[in-house]
Amino acid sequence: MKVREIYPSYTGLIDVGYYALFINVDKQGVEMPFETLLEKVQPFNNVVLFGEDTYKQKEDMASLVKKSITKNNNIMFHVHTNGMTRPISIGNFDNVKYYISLKMKRDGGYYEERVNPTFVSWFIKILGRFVFSIGNVDDVDEVNMIVQDMGIPKTQVFLTSTATTPELEYANTEFVLKEAKKFGYNIAPKVCTVMWPDEGKLKGEQDDENEEEC
Repeated sequence: MKVREIYPSYTGLIDVGYYALFINVDKQGVEMPFETLLEKVQPFNNVVLFGEDTYKQKEDMASLVKKSITKNNNIMFHVHTNGMTRPISIGNFDNVKYYISLKMKRDGGYYEERVNPTFVSWFIKILGRFVFSIGNVDDVDEVNMIVQDMGIPKTQVFLTSTATTPELEYANTEFVLKEAKKFGYNIAPKVCTVMWPDEGKLKGEQDDENEEEC
C-alpha cells in the first residue's frame, strides 16, 4: 500500500478521543510493505484510514483490514472517503466505520461528479456517517438539498465547521450549532483543531520511519 504519512494521535471527529494510528493513503506516497504496515497497526485498537486515494487502493485496504482483524478482533477501522466509490469485501464488517465527506460546490465540479446516488445509497444502508463542512448559509442550503435529494436520514448527518485553526473553530461553533439545531442534524466539532491543531498530530511524538514531530 502506498502511504503518504503514518502517525499516532487521537480521533477528533464524531468518535472523539480514541488513541489511534492514522494512515494517510496516497498513490503518490511511499510503497510500504504489507507486513511492515500490518506490524505498525497491531498495537492499536483503532486505525484511521484517510486521504484522497483511500479507495483507489481498495484491494490493499481490504487485505489490511481482514488480516488485522484476524490478529485482533477488537480492532476498529475508521475509514474516511468522499463517497465516489465503495470498498470491496469489507462493506458489512462490524470492525469498520465509514465517514463520508461528499464534495461540495465550492470544491469544484458538476453535481454528478461529486455525488454518486448508487454509492450514497450503499453508505446509507451500512449506517455511514455523512459529514458536511459548513461555513455559511449557502453551504447549509446545499447540504439540505443533498440530504433531501439522496434520502440521507438526518440521524446519519453531521455538520462541522470549515475552520482550520482553533480561533476560527471557536468563532464558527455558534453558527454550526444553530444550523444543526434548526434542521435536526448532528454536529461533529473539530476537537483536534482546537486541542492539537497541527493537523491533528500530537506534538512531541515521532514517527518511527522519519523521526519527524507529529
